[in-house]
Amino acid sequence: MKYFGGCDVGSTYTKAVIMDENGKVLAHTTIKSKINAALSAEAAMNDVVAQVPELKGDVKNLSYLVGTGYGRNKVATADENISEISCHAMGVHITDPSVKAIIDIGGQDIKGIAIDTDGTVKNFAMNDKCAAGTGRFFEAMARSFELSLSDFSKLSLKAKNVIPISAQCTVFAESEVISLVGEASGERRRRLGDTALCTCKFCSKAGKEIILRLFRRKNGHGRQHSECVCRKEDNVLCGRSGGNG
Repeated sequence: MKYFGGCDVGSTYTKAVIMDENGKVLAHTTIKSKINAALSAEAAMNDVVAQVPELKGDVKNLSYLVGTGYGRNKVATADENISEISCHAMGVHITDPSVKAIIDIGGQDIKGIAIDTDGTVKNFAMNDKCAAGTGRFFEAMARSFELSLSDFSKLSLKAKNVIPISAQCTVFAESEVISLVGEASGERRRRLGDTALCTCKFCSKAGKEIILRLFRRKNGHGRQHSECVCRKEDNVLCGRSGGNG
């Protein structure tokens, strides 16, 4: 039996997985990324290798290992390094060929990826200038509510209205949310979900802008055409990788 591994070293989390030659997932792990990408990769791989007795605790017993993510070049034992953008595209295509685009909410950026019919990357766009709408933003907002990310998401689903946040910067938005939470008392405390919903909508807006950029095309005169060519029947998959890609 042959065993294959993958290690995604993201800015926030490092993920690793081991599959057998039949495509069955035998082991996986997600750990908080360390300050050193090489140490993150080593820790994640040691974790998954320990879960597969046949590998005898040695990552070198893998038939093939692929490194991806922003720290992919630090996966010391990798046979190949592939961009996380390409990995996202092919992985999603194999899982569900009907998906035409992906929104990846990473720790420090958001990527929009258009997938071609064969699973290759058709086009991609990303926000690389601001943390607004990224995983870091979600975590900062959850911290303001003194909630876990999971509980924060559940709270937003209970909202009845949307309380606007005027700041577009993660730092200023967090301060604004802290003020709103601090002012809530009695009946108003029930509106905390409204504030949580607003922060989620803030992130959704960032993702929408990425998708619009992703599908923006030029018309015959070479000018930018803002029409989104992602049709209603096209599927867009949105997920948070917890890493930088």
